[in-house]
Amino acid sequence: MSPREAIQMEPLQKLLLMSSYEALEMAGYGQHSPSTASQRVSTHIGQGRNDWRCVNKCQSIDIYYTPSSTRALYLGRINYHFKWERTSYNLNTACASSSTVISLACSALLARKRGTAVAGGRSISAAPHNIAGLSNGGLLSPTGKCKNFQDGADGYRRREGVGLVVLKHLVDAIAENDS
Repeated sequence: MSPREAIQMEPLQKLLLMSSYEALEMAGYGQHSPSTASQRVSTHIGQGRNDWRCVNKCQSIDIYYTPSSTRALYLGRINYHFKWERTSYNLNTACASSSTVISLACSALLARKRGTAVAGGRSISAAPHNIAGLSNGGLLSPTGKCKNFQDGADGYRRREGVGLVVLKHLVDAIAENDS
């Protein structure tokens, strides 16, 4: 990646690339294992808002602005980097994005539509006006804790980060002697 591209690249896009690599390494797969053959891997990422677009539009707009500000292209960057040929799914279902894409990846694996899936979610709050709006609307918990399905529920809290898992059909894992 060129320095010009790195400057305009959304931080979560960088984290997705690093987290994908780390998830594969932690799962014991190198780039050249049967499990990660280019025609077998798909990506499923749940991602909500795109705060970086708000931050970056105030900067000088360069040739790399669009790839860094369009969520659908984040997964293309991962597939391009790893030379994966399967589909990529970018989904936004608000708070359920990560669990939804993991469920979809599992369904695709069970239907034998792909061999391996990298699935998970990402979130970052880089634009302060969104958090201010949630706070002013009384949506954020003043105690800093979510109390789902409890009588004392008083709002929710936004979190930041990337979480990815590598999923594979059990038959394939056994055939390839996965640990």
